[in-house]
Amino acid sequence: MSITPSLGEKTIFQGTLNIITTDSIMNTYRPPGCHIELPKYPSGVGFVFICPGRYEEKHGRPCAGQTGVMLEAALPLLFAKRPQIFPSPERDHYLITNAWPTVEYQGKTMRSVPLKADIISEQNIERLYHEIKELQYIVACGKLAHLALDLCRQNFPLQAAVAKAAHTSRQALGCPTKANLPSRLDQWAESVVQQF
Repeated sequence: MSITPSLGEKTIFQGTLNIITTDSIMNTYRPPGCHIELPKYPSGVGFVFICPGRYEEKHGRPCAGQTGVMLEAALPLLFAKRPQIFPSPERDHYLITNAWPTVEYQGKTMRSVPLKADIISEQNIERLYHEIKELQYIVACGKLAHLALDLCRQNFPLQAAVAKAAHTSRQALGCPTKANLPSRLDQWAESVVQQF
């Protein structure tokens, strides 16, 4: 499938097989798989997580489980702290993708994250670069996402400012209690905005 931008459209993603435009996102195109979610209202900001898991596979989009719940709770904090970068408290303004596009979970692949060799493969880094190259700001969530973004910068002309943050899984946030969760999410959001 190839979608060619018409006059007035802005190309925001061009992969090996697809060109995705702001018009096509809103009207016709849904990427295959569950590793990427294109914004309905593009803001030039994106999040890169590690890989889709069982909830993402079930729901057909990234950050569908606990990770997504935490991200959605953190977005209003990012918006409040830096609205000129994070223009909305809603996820549909942000590109959300993964450093590795393949679904990983114990019951399917006997692991919950990809191998480092998977992340650093040339084909994978090129794929990720093409997904994020038009962004102005990127939040890389988790160490493997940090690695993937570093490799994108080393091998391609990635111009976006990048913040390296903890993953938004409950475990990566330190397993906060319900009472401590708001302050932990606020710390996470603050760590992100301080890097921009």
